[in-house]
Amino acid sequence: MPDIRPCSCCGKEKEVFVACSMLGAISFAYCADCLNAGVEPYDALVDYISFAGAYPEDIQPDWLDFIKLNLEFYNKTEEQFKKDLRKAEEAMSRDFCQTASQTENWEGDF
Repeated sequence: MPDIRPCSCCGKEKEVFVACSMLGAISFAYCADCLNAGVEPYDALVDYISFAGAYPEDIQPDWLDFIKLNLEFYNKTEEQFKKDLRKAEEAMSRDFCQTASQTENWEGDF
């Protein structure tokens, strides 16, 4: 019986295949069209690249091509992508500071 649910990339209710992401040790539900197109969920791509360093200076050329493919798929401009990267970096920094302040007085074992 086919697994019908929203595709993690295009969001359409279709038969999906759970597959490993190119972004690391995580899997997503891809419809055949998105799987064949080689795209990744946009928010996951933003989060992944926000950890990689300065964009585009620190990004390998093959990854720049991969990002361009995804931006075209999602109809996003490079400027919008850069804004989304800044938001992700700010959220990550905020979350890190919050976690660090909560564990400041922790005396447990590792």
